[in-house]
Amino acid sequence: MNLTKDKSLLADDIHPPLVHPRYRPDIDGLRGFAVLAVVGFHAFPGHIQGGYIGVDVFFVISGFLISSIIFESLAKDAFDFKTFYARRIKRIFPALILLLVGCYAFGWFSLAALPYSQLGKHIAAGAGFLSNIALLSEAGYFDSSSEMKPLLHLWSLGIEEQFYLVWPLLIYLAWKLRANLLVLTTALTLVSFALSIYIMRSDISAAFYLPFTRFWELGLGCILSYVVLYKTSSLHSIAQRLFPRITTERLANIRSFLGFVLLSLAIALLTSTSFFPGWWGLLPTIGTCLILSAGPEAWLNRRLLTNPVLVWFGLISFPLYLWHWPLLSFAQIVSFGPVATKVRVGLLLIACLLSWLTYRFVEKPIRFGGHSRAKVIGLSACMILIAGAGFLSYGLNGLPTRAINRNPKLIFLAHYQKLHDHGLDAIYHSECDFYDWDRKTRKRSIAASCTDVPVHQSAFLWGDSHAAALSAGLRNLFDGNPRLAQVTTSGCNPSITGGQSNTPADACDISNQYALQEVARLKPRIVILAQADEQEHTDWDSLATRLHSLGAGSVVLIGPDAQWLPSLPLVFVQNFWGKDPGYNNAGLDTRIFTTEMKLQSRYGRSTNLIYVSLLNGLCKNGGCLERVPNTQELMVVDYGHLSPLASVFVARTIIGEALQEHGVSFGPDLATR
Repeated sequence: MNLTKDKSLLADDIHPPLVHPRYRPDIDGLRGFAVLAVVGFHAFPGHIQGGYIGVDVFFVISGFLISSIIFESLAKDAFDFKTFYARRIKRIFPALILLLVGCYAFGWFSLAALPYSQLGKHIAAGAGFLSNIALLSEAGYFDSSSEMKPLLHLWSLGIEEQFYLVWPLLIYLAWKLRANLLVLTTALTLVSFALSIYIMRSDISAAFYLPFTRFWELGLGCILSYVVLYKTSSLHSIAQRLFPRITTERLANIRSFLGFVLLSLAIALLTSTSFFPGWWGLLPTIGTCLILSAGPEAWLNRRLLTNPVLVWFGLISFPLYLWHWPLLSFAQIVSFGPVATKVRVGLLLIACLLSWLTYRFVEKPIRFGGHSRAKVIGLSACMILIAGAGFLSYGLNGLPTRAINRNPKLIFLAHYQKLHDHGLDAIYHSECDFYDWDRKTRKRSIAASCTDVPVHQSAFLWGDSHAAALSAGLRNLFDGNPRLAQVTTSGCNPSITGGQSNTPADACDISNQYALQEVARLKPRIVILAQADEQEHTDWDSLATRLHSLGAGSVVLIGPDAQWLPSLPLVFVQNFWGKDPGYNNAGLDTRIFTTEMKLQSRYGRSTNLIYVSLLNGLCKNGGCLERVPNTQELMVVDYGHLSPLASVFVARTIIGEALQEHGVSFGPDLATR
């Protein structure tokens, strides 16, 4: 590969009148490392759990290169906004347009109305570089449903382009006003980081997706670019005083080595459940800064990052980032579930081929050569048309007259998707959930009716969203006698300490504090506890003791429900379409049986609480019910939340019978334990 021939492929390929730095093949190698980390995480999340930090590496590199271009161009009075943004359009639009058109076309023939409507929304958002904002109100980046969003990955492109809209103008104004650019850049970066840490305490999705809570990562690259351009000699002087026996070359090698250590630690230690970015975000970003600051002559940079294979992946990193995720996502959608490892490997090879073709026959011809103005106008017009098509598909509810919408399997899946997204709020009484919060007042609350029940005459349901899924059945079981109070916050386990963290703004803290307060006030005859995960790690006896001390009567712990990977509707379509599944283990998450055994052993004979096993009533011979008996409705609407009919079935045939066996009745003479 002739690298000198491709040296113009630096981050933004800004030609005169703008100034761009000397080409560094090690930066393309670092890009290759970053994109392979992200691709590995998406294709094999169980093995490369921290690979998503590749995006953070991209952020730092982008900030470094863009700021180097801007700073040097301003210093030579050669900065021009028109040229800057024209080059951005020629750099980003060609591959993105190709991707969006491809996704729209493939979705036309493979997606039912509801998911196609969502795809249209994401296409419009992607074309407008607003994907991060559109995704903010949806499920999180690491949620299981994210696998069914082919354009989920465009959130990072949205943040970058939003940064590029603001940053050049800000630096230009500061330059004209003769402000200290290093002080300004450092201050803004620190403010962005502080906001990220602060907002994560109350809304981790907002901290992940909002631009001003991620700008600090690009800001670190901006600071580094200024230091490399204008403060290198000063830093060398300081280093010589602090480490007189270490040469400049060796210091560069040390920085490079430490940078790789930090990146390796980030990939090895971080998982999808890590509190990220937050303080953990410093690992990949500082590591990237150290590698960039070491320069192209540092030993590891020269030996590892200039490897032709890594550099090649770096050159196609943008189209590869664009293509790989839609291929993996669409494969899961059309196969109604996870795809085999060999299929994923094949899809990655196809992604590499598409990326090279895009780079060679789309990116390069459009980015270089003449007719620049015509190209910019044409690309902008195409992007507007694509955004309009996506918005139209979204506004027309996914164009339900398409032939694909008559596919019975897709109709079936769409029913449960719609039920999950829109139909369960009233049934599960979602107004009793502290998860949502008012972004203006920054306060969380639930409806007063959730605990507006008679003192001493109520049952109290406390837990997470899986507890909320029981509420429909419990209300049917009790039939208003006793009245059911409810505090069920998504993702929050009942706890004596008040929550899963020590931050007062945390939803779980507020939810649990409120639940304990209301138990003390209402002194309910029954407290029913339920949650989805980590039940075996909670000291339920201690919690029951606390509840009794607050005046509660019987304390009932509901064991885990059956859970399915990735979801029961998908498992059903893939394995049991046209059959009566009965008790089956296809797609069943068998880890739930281990949890059940531990809970049964620990609390099955407790004198402090009543343990009710759902699995004993729903499963046998290693398999579990997939449909509610004598109905066509599935037991759960997703991976584990009970459907409305299943909630009633479970409450009446399992929970109700268990309570009666323990002498707990539901009338005015409700017994206490």
